[in-house]
Amino acid sequence: MSLATLLQAHLWTTMGPLFVVGMTAIVVMVLELFLPAASRKFIVLLAALGVVVAGVVLVHTMSVPPELSLDTMVSDGLATVSSMLLLATGLLVLLLHLDVNESEEMPRESSFLLLFALVGALAMVTAVNLVALYIGLELLSVSSYVLVALRKRHRQASVEGSMKYLVMGGIGSAVFLYGVSFIYGLTGQTSLYALAQASLSLWQHDAAIAVIAFLLIVVGLGIKLSLVPFHMWTPDAYEGAPSSVAALISTLSKTATFALALRVLVYIFNGGAHDLFPYIAVLAAITMLAGNWLALTQHNLRRLLAFSSVAQAGYLLIPIALFGTASVREWPDLYDNLLFYLAVYTFLTIGAFAVLHLLEHHRDVTMADGLTGFAKKSPWLAASFIVFLLGLAGMPLTGGFVGKFYIFTSTVQTGVLWLGIVLFATSVLSFFYYFGLIRTMFQSPLPTYGDAAQGQAEGRTPVPVATGIVIALCLFGTVALGVVPGILLHPLALVQWF
Repeated sequence: MSLATLLQAHLWTTMGPLFVVGMTAIVVMVLELFLPAASRKFIVLLAALGVVVAGVVLVHTMSVPPELSLDTMVSDGLATVSSMLLLATGLLVLLLHLDVNESEEMPRESSFLLLFALVGALAMVTAVNLVALYIGLELLSVSSYVLVALRKRHRQASVEGSMKYLVMGGIGSAVFLYGVSFIYGLTGQTSLYALAQASLSLWQHDAAIAVIAFLLIVVGLGIKLSLVPFHMWTPDAYEGAPSSVAALISTLSKTATFALALRVLVYIFNGGAHDLFPYIAVLAAITMLAGNWLALTQHNLRRLLAFSSVAQAGYLLIPIALFGTASVREWPDLYDNLLFYLAVYTFLTIGAFAVLHLLEHHRDVTMADGLTGFAKKSPWLAASFIVFLLGLAGMPLTGGFVGKFYIFTSTVQTGVLWLGIVLFATSVLSFFYYFGLIRTMFQSPLPTYGDAAQGQAEGRTPVPVATGIVIALCLFGTVALGVVPGILLHPLALVQWF
């Protein structure tokens, strides 16, 4: 198909960013066959440039009215905003990967695998056909399984985390596909638009099978989102993965899967939302409670962030759960709340993993007690880590507080106050482990002598340029969305979500 035909068919509007990232991934993959290993930094920069170009294409197509191409890909509000967030996430991860790629001595395949994961994520948020959605989900998943196993310096933990992720992720994909097969068997349709029109009749005439399909789809997506009780692969995958990959699976994967879950569940099951979506509310409450409770017992920093990510998934699930009681007029607010908090969560998590990477690589810190005296040794880096932790805890003047506040407000407006109370209570519970880390940073190390004393007197932790840019951007996003949330909330309020 020529470029002119592509433009005439409106495919560029719906698939432009996906096409650019996909072509960049192929170019990077081919170049890595011929270029020497010393050019790995150039390869990562080329991958980042492709993501930037895709972002430019997306901005250019935002002025075009929403299009539906081939009854498969769409450029509606959810697709556009989610794609913008995914591209921003991909750029931040690739910038972090510049340093991780060198320090972890990762195979050169990591660069194009990161891009293919991004292609899968973009397909998940732009597709409105169950087949295309599933292909995007698998492309993201398979790329992530391999990426987790590429950490050479911690081979055993990396392979173990990858295998657990592979097994559980494969089960999640199979269960999701099994639930989708019931929907196809009942309707003979794979288009979400056609299924949305048939939703009411599906619920009225085949309620039992619809419930089974709903539960299977929720379980499959729950494994991907590390919702409790389907979360046990998460700490091992986060602990074994390279820092940039851990940031990828905790942010980009969640953004794409939450967008997919929102589209699939609302389109297919809106006819029985009042009866089915309360189960999602219960799942969100269990995830918030268990995630924060398990994080309290962790001393390994990566595992603590993993269980924190589980709890955050519970917070993010609340807007989807509220579709069961919200009126159609209130639906745009729920879209706003979910995408706003996803953006905040992305800044907080990538920033935290960037700081953690520097701690691991330059100071060999993996446990919480290794943070002792960090505020004195590297005050600015410690201050950044504190801001990210405060944001995850939901403290005022950070985007985390604003995101949780608006989600809590939605629970009140839709009459599900008990879920808002759980959100508030678990956020308070999270203070204990987040503030525990902050307290440790300000504690003075025990007096030592000789070589140990010389080691503790080391200077500040060096910050490579690319990682410093990532931390600075994440800091700016966290504080800006906490102090002036309208810079994102106002544009979101203007989006035509569906």
